[in-house]
Order: sequence, then C-alpha cells, then structure tokens
Amino acid sequence: ALSACARFGFRPAGVLLAAALLVHPAWISARFLVSPRTKEELRPVLEEVARRARPGDLVYVYYGAVPAFRYYRERAGLASAEVREGADEDRGNPDAGLAAASGRGPGRVWAVFSHVYRRPGIDEEAAFLERLDRAGTRAESVARHGASAHLYVMR
Repeated sequence: ALSACARFGFRPAGVLLAAALLVHPAWISARFLVSPRTKEELRPVLEEVARRARPGDLVYVYYGAVPAFRYYRERAGLASAEVREGADEDRGNPDAGLAAASGRGPGRVWAVFSHVYRRPGIDEEAAFLERLDRAGTRAESVARHGASAHLYVMR
C-alpha cells in the first residue's frame, strides 16, 4: 500500500523542493572554493598614503572603498586630507570617477581602491587607471592584498 504522500505525488515535489533549496548555497560555496573572498588590507595602504602625501594632494576614493575609507580615515592619518568619494552610480562608468579625481585640474591625486568590482572581462580598477594614465602621469603606487593607491600628477 502506498502512503498518502506517495499517492498524491508529494515525494517528487519534496525532492524538487529540497533540491531547489540546496542549489543556491551549493553554488555560492563552489564559487568561493574557486575564488575565495579574502581580507582587503586598506588600512596599511591609507597609512602609506598619509606618509607620502603632501599638502594640497587630493585623495580620490573608489566607490567600493568608501565605507572602509571612512572607517580608517582618521586612524590612518588622513583626517585633514581633501577627499572626493566615488558614488555607487559610478559602477561601470570609470569616466565619472575620472571626472571626480581630475576635476580640479593640475595637481597631485591619490586614487585609492579596494572592494573593486571585477568579473570576467570587467576590472574597474584597471579601466579607471587606464584613463588616469591618459590624463596624468603615475608617480608611485602602494598595494597590499586587495587594496591599492596610485599617485598621479595631473596635467
């Protein structure tokens, strides 16, 4: 004799429901096995920028780095720095970030990156730096795991 659940087709539905509930967590786990999310070391990058910065330097902060930058700004010694923060709307539009970073004309600009949006064929830091390389001269860089800063002398 079949149980009531089997008679009404609940067993296959239960299996499908269980599979549907497990697919997403399994997918996420597999993604992190292939490409694990690691700690991004923004604080030492900011401390190095603070050591190397000169009065009048502008610090441009990539939109993905803004929350961490705000947290570490004072601790890293950049409380009095002139800062322009990228906006979430800049995703996929490095020209908007370039305008914010170079909008005041000639001078020194530190471009700070962490939590960069990267997908196959998309690397916003690389796209942004390519545009900065055309607008100015890269004078120096500092990088730690998952974070970087690049000093540009803008024309």
